[in-house]
Amino acid sequence: AWMTNLFSGEWESVSAAALPVRWEDAAAVFAAAIAAVEGPELAGAEPVAGTEGEDGYAAWVIRGRLPRAALAAILPGTRAEGSAAVTVWADQEERRLPRLRLDGPLAAGDLPAAARVLTLEELAPAADIVAPESGGG
Repeated sequence: AWMTNLFSGEWESVSAAALPVRWEDAAAVFAAAIAAVEGPELAGAEPVAGTEGEDGYAAWVIRGRLPRAALAAILPGTRAEGSAAVTVWADQEERRLPRLRLDGPLAAGDLPAAARVLTLEELAPAADIVAPESGGG
């Protein structure tokens, strides 16, 4: 895996354990996390803007609580006990779940107002990645 060094701006090879999110089985874990939402309630509908030239979409907004244990597979360091407030955006037309927001602390050291947004726009098969050129990105 490759990550830009925060201080130097240079690309560095890092172990998968150093990444803040594990994407190996993200789609399966994401689906399992959605299924684990407790007390889901429809909060309304809202338009979601597109990114990088993509069209936006109309989404249903669903809120509930998500057991932290359901996230441990993709968010290293997540505490197993308790739950977090979750908001899920569901694409009304394509019936996909492209975005999830978690509010509140998940790992030791998180601030009470911590928030994480997980976005899955497109998942594709693994790609061959060539080491980036030196000089940052």
